[in-house]
Amino acid sequence: MYQRFFLDFQIANKVPIMSGNEYRWLFSMIGLAAVPAALLMPLVNKKLGVAISTIISNLITAGAIIALLSVAAIDPPTHSSFVLYATIIYATFPFALLSQLSSGAMLDRVTPHDQKSLAQGINNSLYDFATIFTILFGWISDTKGYNFALFVCFGLSIVGAFVNVPLIFNKRLGRKEIGNGYNSVGNADCII
Repeated sequence: MYQRFFLDFQIANKVPIMSGNEYRWLFSMIGLAAVPAALLMPLVNKKLGVAISTIISNLITAGAIIALLSVAAIDPPTHSSFVLYATIIYATFPFALLSQLSSGAMLDRVTPHDQKSLAQGINNSLYDFATIFTILFGWISDTKGYNFALFVCFGLSIVGAFVNVPLIFNKRLGRKEIGNGYNSVGNADCII
């Protein structure tokens, strides 16, 4: 977004569609888009199950990436395409976040009660370790371009959806039964 709606204009000595401050505000405020995800996650997981909600959110993320690439390809970029681009980001970010937050919910359903803290600690450590790959994405963006990096993200979202398909068949990752306080298996060690 920065390249397409700001930097390209500056390089061509034209007035950019968005200012540097607008860019900073847009990405600072993206954190607020996490609030709907946090509010929706328990409801969606309860209705669809953790595995299905993760698959759907991965597919929505993949669709959002294609939509963003399509809008960014509009030539010449306009104020309307900038607004559409920002709208897609804000509208789909909560769904992308749902898939990122799902591993904790999955672990809570399958881990015995006396080992939940250890499992969540390992999960958080792995999640933190995975951030090292942002260096790789920076390198890909610099050497192959932003569009190629986004296609890699698209591919990872599709792979993430397919990798989670077998989890649909685990009853503990399905919809929660209402009223008994247990997950769908009813195992006393997996009280939710």
